[in-house]
Amino acid sequence: MGILKKRIGIITLGIFFTLCSISFATVKTLQKGAWMFGTNLETGTVSRIGVETINSDGSGQGDAHFVNISDFTAKYVSSLQPLIQATLINGNTKIADSASDFSINYDVAYGITDQLSVLVDIPYRSRKLSYSQGYISAITTIKTLAGLGSIPGKTSNDFIIPPKQASGEGIGDITVAFKYRINENLAFAGAYRGGFLKIGKDPSEVTSKSDNFEELPTGSGADKYSLKLYYDCVLPFSTLQFTGSYNLYSERKEGYLDNNFQVKDGDEASLDVYSEYPLLKDVLITLGLSYRFAFEDKKYNSSTGKWETISSSGVSALLGESVFSYKPDKGIEFWGSVQFPITSQASLGVYDFPGRLDTSGIIRLGTKIYWL
Repeated sequence: MGILKKRIGIITLGIFFTLCSISFATVKTLQKGAWMFGTNLETGTVSRIGVETINSDGSGQGDAHFVNISDFTAKYVSSLQPLIQATLINGNTKIADSASDFSINYDVAYGITDQLSVLVDIPYRSRKLSYSQGYISAITTIKTLAGLGSIPGKTSNDFIIPPKQASGEGIGDITVAFKYRINENLAFAGAYRGGFLKIGKDPSEVTSKSDNFEELPTGSGADKYSLKLYYDCVLPFSTLQFTGSYNLYSERKEGYLDNNFQVKDGDEASLDVYSEYPLLKDVLITLGLSYRFAFEDKKYNSSTGKWETISSSGVSALLGESVFSYKPDKGIEFWGSVQFPITSQASLGVYDFPGRLDTSGIIRLGTKIYWL
């Protein structure tokens, strides 16, 4: 189908692990024997959806681009093309009114030595997708006609009436991580999310859709391996904090709408740079830029038994972020951040809905408690 997948962890959401930071990272680690307990809320409202133009036979033309969610219509969904051709549904029928993703992350970190820290991140996710009344009415009418035998080769069981609002809520996939500080300016980290840590429901585990009901997944279904390198460059007026990262993913099942196949997300790479500036007593402002890129994805061809590269399936984005932190005492810290896309490029369209999403901005609020 022609809808872009949800790997916008690259562009928007996603679990992030930073052992002694906010949403960015420095070379710092915890003291030996020190604990850090953190909670942060993250919310984003989807404003745009990555799509590609679809041919009448349901195949994509590859000219992927972003459209506003209000402009996301039936003509972008491959499974609806036969219905459009039969004039059973208008290609301009809007699919959804809104989509959102909210999460609460619980972090626990511990300093094994002054140079080595470990962390566990446990997210709780709540996702919502509101279908448009026009789309619901169209599918309801089509299902009724199929039940009356008015659609050749189809019965009412071939169509599912979407709910006014689909949702998914629960614990997401857990991440474990470590960070090792080599010296005062250099550190590296690794993280793993997979195996028994994949607590969230992936697309193959959610409850089957039925009329007026659809459950959204809270997990990805794929193992994730991450490596990060941190470098702090001390300048007379500030410290520039550089972070380079690389993420690898295992295969997963894609099951949204008319999809039912195995897919392997492309590797991801990113480069971040942040700089801190004292604002008031105990108040710090941090400004940063992040460039993120995803390589092309692969889809398993069951006929040939081989993995095939999905052309033009990469995505890149340049993000900006502003962070404010308040630390009235060495044992507690309050912080908030706003992340916003500066530029983003979407390409390809085959996977799930809501698809590769682009938000108007991500807001995070959090608290950290340090105990030694």
